[in-house]
Parts: sequence; structure tokens; C-alpha cells
Amino acid sequence: MRDTEPALRFTVLGPLEVHHDGAPVALGRPQRRALLAILLLRANHPLSTAELVRRLWGDQPPATARAQVHALVSALRAVLPGGDRLLCTEDTGYLLRIEPDQLDLLRFSHELDRAQGAATAADMDAAARAYRAATGLWRGTPFGDIDAAFVPQARRELAQRYVGALEELLELDLARGAHADVVGAATAALADHPGRERLHRLLMLALHRGGRAAEAIAVYRDARQAMGGASPELDRLAQRILSADPALDGSPAESTDPHRLPPPTSSADDTVDGAALDRALTRGTSIVVVRGTGASGLAVRWAHAAAGRFPDGRLYADLRATEDRAPADPAAILAGFLHTLGAGPDLPSNVDERAALFRSLVHGRRVLIVLDRAEDTTQVRPLLPGAASCAVVVTSRGGLGGLVARYGAARIEVGDDRT
Repeated sequence: MRDTEPALRFTVLGPLEVHHDGAPVALGRPQRRALLAILLLRANHPLSTAELVRRLWGDQPPATARAQVHALVSALRAVLPGGDRLLCTEDTGYLLRIEPDQLDLLRFSHELDRAQGAATAADMDAAARAYRAATGLWRGTPFGDIDAAFVPQARRELAQRYVGALEELLELDLARGAHADVVGAATAALADHPGRERLHRLLMLALHRGGRAAEAIAVYRDARQAMGGASPELDRLAQRILSADPALDGSPAESTDPHRLPPPTSSADDTVDGAALDRALTRGTSIVVVRGTGASGLAVRWAHAAAGRFPDGRLYADLRATEDRAPADPAAILAGFLHTLGAGPDLPSNVDERAALFRSLVHGRRVLIVLDRAEDTTQVRPLLPGAASCAVVVTSRGGLGGLVARYGAARIEVGDDRT
């Protein structure tokens, strides 16, 4: 990213705004603004005219929809500085070509990538700075002034990414003892996201550590009312607060939630693939292999959406089966899982013993495990929970036939690889 401020900047994490050399650019008609919003949401990716029509008007476009799109594109090129260069014609549609530092949404994604990389490297201070930079880009409701068919889904997905990043930041702030900061931020976030159990847990623990146990229990009661009940984990946290469990008083190893999922990325439309995952896990198998374009993003988004089915935790591991990185060691992944699940500091050194301990800790619990970018069955096998109450979603470039043959895993193809 550039060291200097770009001359042309776009913001969508709030009302849509365009600035050139610090001065606002007048875009004109609402439909022109809506088309620009669509192009920004999918910046640097081509969109067909048919897709633009669908995102603008949904299933009932006007008869002149295609002509209107072409006219709107011409108008945008005229009002945007350098519009002919930015808004490119593709074979079947259009592409908005911008740099990452020109759009707040792209900067948000960049900071999340930095945060996750820092967390993987155990640099928690750098992770907190990146999460803070990412969440600080938000100015209100995304596309707050745009009226178009694509907006409701886009807002839901972006809100999920934001609150996921905020929860990660609050977890890190809680670990460094910033209880008052967590109380304020979690309280504000719950006003907009009352159904996020992790926010309730973070607020309860922050209040407890700040000597406000009675208020923490009041938050628990509010959570039960807002969500129509509580998970066993939230019930256990309330009981531990009532009993003044000293283990809750700020030990770095204490986790409010065995939850290692990264924040979800944005998606154009994976409803069909998500439904396929749902079906696979309701047909007698607890392991699903997902293969194809966008498999990793789908698995994480689905895991966030399905969190309520797994109240005892969601675990995530990047197994790093890529061309430029060595695959992750299952023993190291198990160490992370075991610490997250509350195992003590003295872990077995043998991978088989760690795997056995992992299986014992998740036995009878409803835990979801996402194993991303797996190399082969040998790498995955020690990470399987061996409990019917748990579910495993594995993404891989290969088919992992060994999981299918030996463990009865279901296999689905997604994205461009879907048949």
C-alpha cells in the first residue's frame, strides 16, 4: 500500500462517499450511486451486465434494465475523475479497477489479513493493532444511503465480518487487562448485535474481572432473554462467576470461548453451497470435505452462521497446503486446540497422545472443527475428534479420498468446480 494518500478515495463502510484531493465528488442520481456501490463491493472483479441488473433490481428488473446499466456506466465515467481508466469494459460487462488503499472495504480486508497473520505468529500486540485499525474504518451502516436489491445481503455479511473482528479485538484487550475498554465496546456492540453470544461472554468476563460480578450476572440474564435461552457454555460461565472461580480472574490461558475462527470474508452469493454443507451434515456423517474455488471462505462463513449448533466451541486451523508454504504440523495444531480447550501447559510431546487428549476433551461436547487447506488424509487424521457430537469441515485442493473411504466423509464441490 502507498505511503501517501491516494488522490481518489471511496468509502462504503457507512454512507457511500467519493473524495478527490480531499473534496467530495457529486455522483448525482440514486441509481448511479447504487451501481457504483455494486462495483465497489466487487472491486477489481468483472461483473456481467446481467449480474449488475440482478443486483440493482432483483428478480423483477424493468424492461429497459440493460440499457439503463449502460447509461449509468457512461454517467459514472463522466463524473469520476479518471473514470474512463477506472471503469473498464469487459467481454460481458464491467470492472472497477482501484488500488487497495483507495477503498475502505479493501483496507478493512487488508487489516484483517494482517491481524490473522500476526495472531498466527503469536504477535498479539500487532494483531490487536491491526484489528483496531480494521474496526476503526467503520462509520456506520455499510451502504447506508443505497437502495438496491443487493444491499440487505451485503450489509448482513459485512456486519458479520465487522463484529467478528471486534470480538477478536475485545478478546485481546481482555487478555491485556483492559476490562473497562471491553465493557464499553461490548455494551455498545450488543445494542446492535444482541444475538452475539460471544459478545455477552466477553462483557460478562470483563465485568467480573472489574469487580462487578452482579452486573455480569445481569448481562447473563439479558443474554438469555435476547437469545431465547443460553448455551451450556454461557450457563457454566455464569455459575463460575457466582462461585467466584479464581481461574476467571485474568489468567492469560483463560479463554472466554474455544473459538479460533477467523472473521468471515465477504461473498457474492454462496447460499447454494452453504445449503449443500447443511445437507451433508444431516445425512449421517460428521465430516465434510469441501473442494473448489472459494472453499475456504465458504467454510469459515458457514461456521460462523452455524455457531449456534456448536455451543461448546468452534475451532479453526490453517493447515497451509499451498505451493509456497510447508504443510502445518498436526502436533502443533493439536497444541493450539488443547490450550484453547483449557488443557494445562504440560502437553504430551507425542502427536498420538495429543490426539487422544484432544478426543477426550471434546467427547460428548458439540464442537465444530474447521480444517482449512489440508494436504492429505495423514495430516487430517490426528485432528479428527472421534465424537459423533462434533462436526468437521475440511477444505482441500484434493479430494481426500482416504477420509471418504475410511471415515465416511461426505464430499462437495463448490464455486467454479461445482458439477
